[in-house]
Amino acid sequence: MNSSSPLQSTRVFLQEQSLDERLILSLRNILGESLRDIVPLSYVAPTLYLGHFKPIDPAVQVTLSQKLKSPMEWVLLDAEDYAFWQECCHEHLKDFEDATPVRPTPPSKVMTTVGADLDERQISEQVRQLILDALECRASDIHFEPMPQGLLVRFRIDGLLKEVALMPPALSKVVLARVKVLAELDIANQRTPQDGRSTEFIGQVEVDLRISTLPCLHGEKAVIRLLPKTQSFQIEEVGFSFEQLKRFRSWLGYSQGLVLITGPTGSGKTSTLYAGLMNVLTPTKNIVTIEDPIEYQLSSVNQVQVNPKAGLTFASGLRSILRQDPDVIMVGEIRDLETAQTVFQAAVTGHLVLSTLHTNDAPSTINRLLDMGIEPYLIAASLLGVVAQRLVRKVCPNCCREYEPNPSDIRRLNVEKVSPRTRWQKPVGCDLCNHMGYLGREGIFEMMPVDGPLRQMIRDRASEQQMRVHLEQNLGERSLNQSAVQKVMEGKTSIEEVLRVVTI
Repeated sequence: MNSSSPLQSTRVFLQEQSLDERLILSLRNILGESLRDIVPLSYVAPTLYLGHFKPIDPAVQVTLSQKLKSPMEWVLLDAEDYAFWQECCHEHLKDFEDATPVRPTPPSKVMTTVGADLDERQISEQVRQLILDALECRASDIHFEPMPQGLLVRFRIDGLLKEVALMPPALSKVVLARVKVLAELDIANQRTPQDGRSTEFIGQVEVDLRISTLPCLHGEKAVIRLLPKTQSFQIEEVGFSFEQLKRFRSWLGYSQGLVLITGPTGSGKTSTLYAGLMNVLTPTKNIVTIEDPIEYQLSSVNQVQVNPKAGLTFASGLRSILRQDPDVIMVGEIRDLETAQTVFQAAVTGHLVLSTLHTNDAPSTINRLLDMGIEPYLIAASLLGVVAQRLVRKVCPNCCREYEPNPSDIRRLNVEKVSPRTRWQKPVGCDLCNHMGYLGREGIFEMMPVDGPLRQMIRDRASEQQMRVHLEQNLGERSLNQSAVQKVMEGKTSIEEVLRVVTI
């Protein structure tokens, strides 16, 4: 606040104003350790009054204003005022914090700021600390995004991005250079995209880092994909129901044929493929994969990285793999007609092939293949089944609250009646889940087994609707929507999460 403020004495102000404990705790969640330097004085709608006893970085002020969505006035405190506030705040919060279920999130996992006076060693430590924090938060990616007010750092946790740090503009290029050094990228090249990979020991964990850079309006943007080598791929943990798991395992038991996993980017297709590979992995089988890029390194599996510049494409690599005496082949993605034709030829000549395709649901996969130019007889002869999937966040088991659904909840899910054994859960938020209410993700699935009647429908180029009717009425298979509703009724996720992922 400027000198014309009617608050002539901050000491009087502190004594006369009642401290808003929830405001203090809310700011503590956002500021972490920085709360020692910034004093929440009072909130007089619509203005938030904050005190400080040393200069505050303008980037911090901008971040706070955006985060709190409130105009702010700043009051400069002297040493006595600051000591008085600390004592006053401690007394006000001592009993309140013991009684409230709200706990501050650890500072490393909330929006924090980084000073501009770090040396090279400290920059390196800061980047490693961010990676460690991301691993502790179960983040899959770290985004470094250049902005006018600084370098914004965000973690992707359970599929959603969360802001965790804002670095001053002076540090942007230095931090990004350090990130590029990890993957041995050209730090002088800031005009073209670059991709690299490295393996680091972060804490006690060995992690593969896949690093990508991209020139943007305000500078280079970098993304680090975190691939811990401790990741296990258990087919039981993917999210299949008992019947779906039994069906999927039966397909993996065939010596030849094609199994397709479909869904949009980020729907967990690769993880399902890896879980399937680990399920069939034995010393008696030669398993070869061709991927772009290789997500996780699997022991006892021969993994090939696509390299178009060297002439190694999915199609050419797959033709070479067929001369390597494989039992099981995994093709990361069917992208073109040449790859698709080679995949289907491999599937009908004595190999079990697993691959992915981008389609919305299982029945639409057939039309997608037909549109690519694959002959109906080849699809009918080689396709064992299709799995369409999405990922939904699971409610945190530590803080979720069970509740009785009301009629509007049932209408939102488009169901006619609800079993009395249904367990509806509502996300709340706690320290374990970083106050998000969700912890981890699992898949929802639509299975399309290709039986005799469906093979004939493929040869006859039947419509998607005809195939769907056959799946539901004759085989009893659930659609994606029905699988999503089932997850809600089992208490594994919430209505809001399901409606975010699928259209019901």
